[in-house]
Amino acid sequence: MKHSGKAFSSSPYSIPTLQGPVCVCGHFGEGRHKINGQTIKTLNITEGLCAQLGADRIKRVDTGQGFRSLLSLPFTLGWAACRCRHIVILPAHKGVRIVSPILAFYHLFFRFSVHYMIVGAWLPGFIRRMPVLGWFLRKAVTCFYAETSTLQRQMQELGYETCLLPNFKRLSIKRLSAGDSLVPPLPLRVCTFSRVMKMKGMEDAIEAVSRVNQQMGRTVFDLTIYGPVWPTETAWFEQLQAGFPSYVHYGGVVEASESVGVLRHYFFMLFPTRFFTEGVPGTFIDAYAAGLPVVASSWESVTDVLIEGRTGYAYPFGDVDALVALLLRIARQPELITRLRTHCVSEALRYQPEQAIRPFIQRLLSAEE
Repeated sequence: MKHSGKAFSSSPYSIPTLQGPVCVCGHFGEGRHKINGQTIKTLNITEGLCAQLGADRIKRVDTGQGFRSLLSLPFTLGWAACRCRHIVILPAHKGVRIVSPILAFYHLFFRFSVHYMIVGAWLPGFIRRMPVLGWFLRKAVTCFYAETSTLQRQMQELGYETCLLPNFKRLSIKRLSAGDSLVPPLPLRVCTFSRVMKMKGMEDAIEAVSRVNQQMGRTVFDLTIYGPVWPTETAWFEQLQAGFPSYVHYGGVVEASESVGVLRHYFFMLFPTRFFTEGVPGTFIDAYAAGLPVVASSWESVTDVLIEGRTGYAYPFGDVDALVALLLRIARQPELITRLRTHCVSEALRYQPEQAIRPFIQRLLSAEE
């Protein structure tokens, strides 16, 4: 049965018609803290599909229940393959090695499409190291969806059909006021907002802020670290926290619904990641919705999410000296940050679910024709 009317509508009262339900297979994090991008993106994709297609048409396969979910995957994916026209998958490193062979096998018996929503930008390197996995993915996946144009190009070079689908979140975007263009009094409050782990650059942030404050002879920047401590690095963080200077604090975990309300009280956000293959970090979307510019390291796809001189500033990847120099420049010219706030709020509109998920909904509907 073909859909009728327009191919897509952002109105919740005009729901397109698909042949059968859509199944989302991912880590839903039920009963646990949602501590990683995979879980957050799984929930956001599911929410976006429910809003556009109707909640009754979206089925779930939760891969986040440990060994139990792995044992049941052949059966749950078999049910999805015979009942659903479209299956959306969001596997991580371990999951992709299990999900892709299962779906490749079911393609021998059932007609369905698989849409792989890539979380981060690690997949091309993973495929190069595991050519057998690449073969299974070629047999199993209809289309890949990349968060960045850099990742899209890399996947296309490997021969996979890949579309661009930015990360997105449903957030309340801050309304700017006249006071937002003014420089607040010292110390300027800055923050990090991510998983708390070495590779997210927490030590770089602390070192840079400390060096700037020492060189300026006063506390110019006051740093708060937000986010869940990575389970395997609690001992490292406890030791790091024991040596915090007075202008560095740990703010704990912020609920997703409260992110904009917390971030709006800061001058800018630091994102000193040491992961070169970041995708579109959800924390940027939170920051932009709060009217908060970002100072970030230049990972592989930074230009896909940070517009230099409009939504923030980037420094050479892993170069703490360059970060110190940039923070010193901002300390002496704080208007470099205040003038960016309007651009950040405008950029946040790109990451609203209705706009970001539109190309994917259109692709689902075109497959029904």
